[in-house]
Amino acid sequence: MLHRTGESVRYLLAPWISEASLRSLRAPDTPARPLGRRDGVTDPVPAPPAGGCPDLTALQLRSSRDVAENHAFLLADLGGLAPAHLTYTPPPTTGAARAPREATGPEALTTWARTVCALPERTPGVKALNAWAFAVQPLPQRAGTATWVCLRTDRWNGTGSAATELLLPGAAEPERTGYAEGRGCSRFDQDTVAWSRWRAPDGHDLLLVAASRRIVGLTVHEPGAADRSVGDRTLVVDRPGAGRPTVEGTRADGTPVRPLP
Repeated sequence: MLHRTGESVRYLLAPWISEASLRSLRAPDTPARPLGRRDGVTDPVPAPPAGGCPDLTALQLRSSRDVAENHAFLLADLGGLAPAHLTYTPPPTTGAARAPREATGPEALTTWARTVCALPERTPGVKALNAWAFAVQPLPQRAGTATWVCLRTDRWNGTGSAATELLLPGAAEPERTGYAEGRGCSRFDQDTVAWSRWRAPDGHDLLLVAASRRIVGLTVHEPGAADRSVGDRTLVVDRPGAGRPTVEGTRADGTPVRPLP
């Protein structure tokens, strides 16, 4: 970042950037528009608005094939000297875990459009943000499919945080289900469990539980009720009690995994 006013920012781009454009994170289907530059300095880029849901304008840059891989990547201005790198991890499949990838594909852009309103942190200290779709869950009563996302924040000082969120069909914003400082949802702590209450189309309240790929079983304990367990990565509990349940996932070696607080 070279110069910031109340409404715009100018950036200095590295010589190995072959293309520069702008993209609204809230409009995933809108093509990126070219960003002018001269002597490596960009034209003014809209600064992120203060408060509310940020209609963040991301830099979409492409590296030159002469010095690096010819690939595009996204950067978002969170107020610091360098913008934050945005990445995306797709839902789990069989085999080895998939590494975060650049957030420029259709699925990644759609996920970021739905989660940008719930960024756990918008500060100059943020270095990178990864949206990890750690589980997908078919909803009862043909209500569609829910996606469980963990937003991982890494800071320039080496610390970080994680926030789990539930993306429901038709919902304008995600529902935050947990947050914690530390290594959650990173390569150092890859196992995640989350839960949320959900009102079904027929008006009944249900409990939705989901976990990441290495969890082999889920258990829900409610005071005064029998435990509900399933050898799977998703669980729906009918007629849950009004109190706060105790939710726990189990790894293949038997060790427990609990949701973010």
